[in-house]
Amino acid sequence: MERDRLRHSLEGLGIHPRDYQVLKLLPLIYVAWAEGQMAPLKRERIHSFAARHFDLSASGVAVLDRWLANPLTHSYVAEALRDMYFLARAPDDMEIDFSELSASFNTLYPPVRLAPASSALLQTLLDSMPEFVRLMLNHRPASLKGRSLVEVFRMADRDPDALLLQHEAWRRRPSRMFNARPNLVFAVFGRARSAGRMTPEEESRLLRRLISHWALHGTLADLETCAVRRARRFARTRRNHGSREALQGSP
Repeated sequence: MERDRLRHSLEGLGIHPRDYQVLKLLPLIYVAWAEGQMAPLKRERIHSFAARHFDLSASGVAVLDRWLANPLTHSYVAEALRDMYFLARAPDDMEIDFSELSASFNTLYPPVRLAPASSALLQTLLDSMPEFVRLMLNHRPASLKGRSLVEVFRMADRDPDALLLQHEAWRRRPSRMFNARPNLVFAVFGRARSAGRMTPEEESRLLRRLISHWALHGTLADLETCAVRRARRFARTRRNHGSREALQGSP
């Protein structure tokens, strides 16, 4: 079932399952488009890297050319990243090793021809990164009342198993998801998709309904807030007007 979902998703992205490894280039290409255009040198380096490290078919090369010719949409990238996550967890021959991605970034941004000072600074940053991450995760600022960032952001209902349980609960009682916070909904849907328990079509259909619900609920809440404020202003105006009349009528 999960393999079928993955194949269906890849085909929706225009990728033949045999060319799944082209996904390894997607984060690199997404970053290369960060400035809104693809520099010819970056395009050449990516093509060269793909030719050396990936055995892509003609259709796989066509996918790569399409990514290099036009910026990727956020929805397309989100779908592709979900497939990458699934492939990284796959126990069979269709898998992606995330540790390979650093090699692709070094291809686009090779740390060569740097001035000695810049090269030394880059190496210092790389060497100190693990300690910096540990420091940030365990920092306990006064504003967090002695808690660390890990403790603040660790949420029991965001555990992978808990998210799948929540998804099953919503399948039994769909109405309950409309009362859930949007960030929990996206977390549950993302986990269900990565586990192969939700198809792209189902996610899209449910999100359309939920987004419409949230928009309508927000609009009604805003209207209610405005109505309450108008009523309070009107009541204040009446009181003030009454007070002035009382003062004018007093001897």
